[in-house]
Amino acid sequence: MPDLSVISAVTTGAALKAHWFDYQRKLFSSKAEGWRIASRLAALMDGYIRHLCDTDEGLTVLAVGGYGQGRLAPYSDVDLLILYSDHVENKDIPHFLYTLWDAGFTVSHALHTPQSAIKAARENIQTCTSFIDARRVMGSSHLEEDFISALDAYRSTTVSAFIDAKLQEQADRHAQADNSIYAIEPDVKDGRGGIRDLQTLHWLKRYQSGIRNEKQGKFDSPGFLSSREKRRLKKIGEFLWSVRVHLHDLIKRADDRLYFPLQSDLAKRMGFLTSTGEPHIDRFLRYYFLTVQEAGRLSELSAARLAEFFEPDEKVTQDFEELEDLGENIRIINGRLSVEVEKVQEPIPAILDLFHGVATTGLDIDSSSFSFVLRHSRRLNYRNLHNRYTADRLSDLVENAVYLEKLFRLMTEAGFLGRMIPAFGAVIGKAEYGLFRRFTLDDHILRSIGVLDNIYHGTDEELDSEDLREIAQMYRIPLAMALLLQEMPSTLKNLGLTQIRKRIERRVGFLLDSPARAKLVAFAVLESALLMRTASRRDVTDAHTIKSVAARLGTRERLDFLSVFTICRQRVAGVGSWDEYHHREVNLLVDVLGLQLGQGESAVTHYLEMRTMRLREDVAKAVGQDKMSAFDQLLKETGPSLWSSLDYESGVRLAQLMAETGEGDGAASLYADDDGILHILVYGNDRPTLFSDCTGLVAMSGGTVFGAAGYAVNVGQIRRGVVLLQVNRAGTPPGPFTLDPFEEDRLLKIFQSAANGKSPDIRMPERTINDRRALFNVKPVIRIDEAASEDALVVEVEALDRPGLLYILSSEMAKIGIEIIFALVATYGHRAVDTFYLRDYPGYKISDPRRIEVIRRQIVRALGEEDDLEDISILKANDDS
Repeated sequence: MPDLSVISAVTTGAALKAHWFDYQRKLFSSKAEGWRIASRLAALMDGYIRHLCDTDEGLTVLAVGGYGQGRLAPYSDVDLLILYSDHVENKDIPHFLYTLWDAGFTVSHALHTPQSAIKAARENIQTCTSFIDARRVMGSSHLEEDFISALDAYRSTTVSAFIDAKLQEQADRHAQADNSIYAIEPDVKDGRGGIRDLQTLHWLKRYQSGIRNEKQGKFDSPGFLSSREKRRLKKIGEFLWSVRVHLHDLIKRADDRLYFPLQSDLAKRMGFLTSTGEPHIDRFLRYYFLTVQEAGRLSELSAARLAEFFEPDEKVTQDFEELEDLGENIRIINGRLSVEVEKVQEPIPAILDLFHGVATTGLDIDSSSFSFVLRHSRRLNYRNLHNRYTADRLSDLVENAVYLEKLFRLMTEAGFLGRMIPAFGAVIGKAEYGLFRRFTLDDHILRSIGVLDNIYHGTDEELDSEDLREIAQMYRIPLAMALLLQEMPSTLKNLGLTQIRKRIERRVGFLLDSPARAKLVAFAVLESALLMRTASRRDVTDAHTIKSVAARLGTRERLDFLSVFTICRQRVAGVGSWDEYHHREVNLLVDVLGLQLGQGESAVTHYLEMRTMRLREDVAKAVGQDKMSAFDQLLKETGPSLWSSLDYESGVRLAQLMAETGEGDGAASLYADDDGILHILVYGNDRPTLFSDCTGLVAMSGGTVFGAAGYAVNVGQIRRGVVLLQVNRAGTPPGPFTLDPFEEDRLLKIFQSAANGKSPDIRMPERTINDRRALFNVKPVIRIDEAASEDALVVEVEALDRPGLLYILSSEMAKIGIEIIFALVATYGHRAVDTFYLRDYPGYKISDPRRIEVIRRQIVRALGEEDDLEDISILKANDDS
């Protein structure tokens, strides 16, 4: 404790503030552990209060809340309960509080007599909770004793109600946080498995055992926590408090969310170094998520034990015609599955019986049985789990489970599934440092299996399809295995694709007892991105694209399997990964691939022609046959690909623009659909910069393009240009682009100006304060595919996303006379992949190697990498390495 006498009693908050931050600097520079810093800061605050408080005021100051537990983060609230005797007449705010406020501390205080404090506790559960940890800082011990005695008397009559209320409060808090331990930007305090969960456990136990009898921070009741669990809980609490304390110091305010910009510095502060190729950030995040996973498990386990403590005597409910269906030593007690541990001779069969009960009944496992599973799961390894009996039982579990996600989550938390399937165990707690993912890899996997559940049961209206449900029911086990192994290639980067394929087939083949289905699983895992990548980066009506993807698939069975696998992955894969636009394109791609594989190219051509004709007729009904000539000419020159950029309403608006705009004039139309996507249609005289001007105006107006097309069409004797854009509101992640009348009018005017060749000066916007893409480093990659299209050169540019990236690239290509006829923008958090179908103006396919090299160098310059030409990866046709 520092010497406080150097602070004069007449000094205002300025000296106190200086002393506080000076002491903090010394603590952090000493490399002390964060939880020790929190304890020392609480002790320092105790000293301030004792130093400043006038003992003649007849009051007692109690620390409550988190401060009452003896820990204080640098910017935490200082929670105080100030007690007066009944006979004290002047109950004004004590003077020492003004000094603390002047110093900048956030002091939450309450003035009470012991009796009025108990009344406040009765009226508000939050107040009651904060009082549980009350400890005297200074003043009369008699007032403290009166207050604690009265609080304990009130507690003894309300234990059950308090526990129910706190557990419900915790469940509500988890629901608000998406009910996940694994959010990539976690809240260290209020997130699931965070400090608040540990505090809740502490409060429940103190309230149940008695405030006067329970030491602060200790859980001494036999049977509530084992000695090992107490030690683990202590270490977890120390780690989380260390994270929180360093987080406060880095961000310089009371904010407990672990934001991306802070993760690298925090990992270094916490002593995590890059090792064996794993970056320090990834090592820190993995340790963090494994820790909060254990915290969540201990919290839920302890809460279950506490709930069981208050339940009536053992009661067996019979949900089956024959109780033996559950297994020889399995019972249902008070609505939970329980194993009679004393009768178990072989743990693995008993564990599998328990999981069978979970799979078929949907019930939870009681706390003692879960501890049994956890204890024996730690002793298991891949070899002693992989025998015919265990494999058959696991297959049976998957086949008969009502909901696989719940079963697999429980098996994961118990440590069983990660040992049973090492490729899944390798990603438990693992995070991808970036803006794309929302949760850890294992949580994404389990959520994708939840989507499979929804397809299987038909509980998701958007995916309620007879065909999808039939595939899910036919291939449920191999689909579940493929989803569990979906991240396996990323964990085996030192192996080639052939070696990974053989490993998948060997391990999954053993579990499935079917070499053919094992090959299907291996194909899906290794080609997991095929459908979505094609839909987001290629014109799915292009004949060459359809034939090349069909050749990679080979069979209709693979297509069916991969289509359901893709839906399950992409529904949860990341921010912005599954919108209606991509959903529509994936559906179309699956349809045409099915025809290509089943009936051949002629069937695909006929299907696309009939689809084009049907959509064209729908537009003609709205516009009128007499106004379709210009639109029909565009449709003749573009073919079915036009409908990759148009929906019905866009088609109607474009046909009207083309019919009503005078010769040589330009016009524009825009509207926001129900999903918040802004559709922009521009029609005017063609010029090389028309497309780039429109994309620049989008960026300048606060939008971000995710779908774009530019076409040229001969209308009479004039070459006219059409630009079609689908736009979100810029942000990370992008948001809906709703319009008010003023903004709609302003945007319409600037795009009409662009249509008439009078585009305003385009200036790229500065990054907004919430745009965190610049935190990341993405090495640019340029992929050039000369064979991807019969009439265009296809170029993919993968780079760090930034405001106006599409404009920057397209304007540079316009400078050298390159025409963009079709563009797709796929954004994965901070990583953008812009795909361009390019022609030489006006309308020739580019095949000259010298011209292709000019395009490549122009893109390099557009990315601002002129001085590093050799460093940029250039991939040729169909090379996706």
